[in-house]
Amino acid sequence: VRKITTELNSPLSANSIENLNLKTGGRTLTLKSWKELVNLGLPDDLLRALKNNFMLGVHAGAVNSLFLIFKTDFYSKAFAEIFAWEPTMPTELLTVLGGTDAIELGTEGNRKFQDRTISNMDTRVLTNSSGQIILLYGFLDRQTVVITRTVEALKEILTRFNN
Repeated sequence: VRKITTELNSPLSANSIENLNLKTGGRTLTLKSWKELVNLGLPDDLLRALKNNFMLGVHAGAVNSLFLIFKTDFYSKAFAEIFAWEPTMPTELLTVLGGTDAIELGTEGNRKFQDRTISNMDTRVLTNSSGQIILLYGFLDRQTVVITRTVEALKEILTRFNN
């Protein structure tokens, strides 16, 4: 957890992406072990739909932004389970991804994800009371889902994914 905070606050080269490569006891953390370590309420059905390897990274943009990339062999199941996770996802993920907007969401529990196309990619976005995106996710392809807090991070990940 300290490594996440350190990397998020570290100066990085503009538009760079860094894999945080989380380890414990010299071993790379699996999705299940990371979920338990950070007490993430990732639903069990979603956990089963995702592969055990994942990426937690940081994108250096106007502000450093953490992101998650998950892989799946079960697109339909993963999509349905992420969609079902939406009601609790913000309060669980915003704190993990370095957000402070979870406090605002606590008083505005009725905020909902909306469909939005970003760089020709179908995404689901959550906005705060000012209309700013505070959490978004989308599938880069049928095997890869990305979750982040900024459009800038999503666009850079999408560019790298497509090259």
